Amino acid sequence: MTFEQEIAALRQRIARAEHARDRWRASGNQEQYLEACSTVSALDRQLDSLRETQHRDADRLPGHGAGS
Repeated sequence: MTFEQEIAALRQRIARAEHARDRWRASGNQEQYLEACSTVSALDRQLDSLRETQHRDADRLPGHGAGS
């Protein structure tokens, strides 16, 4: 799986988690809502980490690093 595919898949997971979070908020179920908020936050951090890895790997390619 390429970075782009991994990022796209993670964005889909985030969208589903946000939808679930919003449903729990609307239902008034505080416990489930907070759990869903945690899930969204964890997925956001995972996406940030993946993007950082992608940029770091791209910087290692010839012609992309410092001094290019």
